[in-house]
Amino acid sequence: MSVFSDLMASSGFPLLREQLGESVTRITSGGSSSTVTAIISDENMGGDEVVTESGTVRIRVKSLQVAASQTTAIDDLWDIGGEKWSCIAMTGGHDGLKVITVRLVVRTKTQSSPGRGG
Repeated sequence: MSVFSDLMASSGFPLLREQLGESVTRITSGGSSSTVTAIISDENMGGDEVVTESGTVRIRVKSLQVAASQTTAIDDLWDIGGEKWSCIAMTGGHDGLKVITVRLVVRTKTQSSPGRGG
């Protein structure tokens, strides 16, 4: 590691996590859970919407920066504000942190209008 990486791992990220971090819950595929402090970033500014015949689909993506020492797995769920987000990608630990990308898909059924008789 470089001097910068060493400094970031030892003091930079822990200080940022303390100041900017939020508590989230990691839920393993086996159902156990633990509280984790993460810096959360909204990656697609509130979500992308797709309108289909059966309704609207909103896809939201966030990144979580957690301590590199934090145990994580690609099949973890992350409870953020009461919503269950799926892990879709993660980086290996570097500079004292790892980045986990999570996604939430919300489907809204469209109200169909009553048929018109003739």
